[in-house]
Amino acid sequence: MKLQKSLTLGLMLTCASSASFAVNEGTAGLTGAYVGDYQLDVINSSQQVKAKSLNSYSWSWDFDNKTIAIDAGKIYKNPFKWLRFNYFTTTAIPFIDNGDGTYTANYQFRVNYPFYYNPKAQASTTFKIVEQSGSLTISSVDIELDGTQDGSPGTRMQDEFPEIIQLNWHGAAQSLSSHWQTLTPAELWK
Repeated sequence: MKLQKSLTLGLMLTCASSASFAVNEGTAGLTGAYVGDYQLDVINSSQQVKAKSLNSYSWSWDFDNKTIAIDAGKIYKNPFKWLRFNYFTTTAIPFIDNGDGTYTANYQFRVNYPFYYNPKAQASTTFKIVEQSGSLTISSVDIELDGTQDGSPGTRMQDEFPEIIQLNWHGAAQSLSSHWQTLTPAELWK
């Protein structure tokens, strides 16, 4: 009975995911390395933007090794730009190419927010990535763990956070030439 329920749930998730991703029209099968900038919006379950990144921050995408590196940044509690908190993600985040122009990453997201004991949560984000002439446009897809959509970009999570939140990552990246690919990340930013 448990096996039958698991198989049914798996089939439902697969169908829901396929239907959700059909409208995304990203670029599948990307290769190479890209660097660029992103911004982050933290959205609550009422679809309100609770926090925003203070600036644009750097990220790099390595499609050959299927990893993302997202620089830490600061978010401010909307609308109080003076109330700022540092945030971090796992380093070298692995991702999966879903084969339809979307890419899914699972990682830890942590905020230095002492009022809530510096909460962290396991996060999952599916990105739509569109490549055009060596440039990528990257955005979070509205997809929940059960394959449904809730009207806000990102995937719901809570763990140690005081409420359910979603991370809306959005930005761009440029292709690195073969010469630049031999440099370390530290050398790239000098």
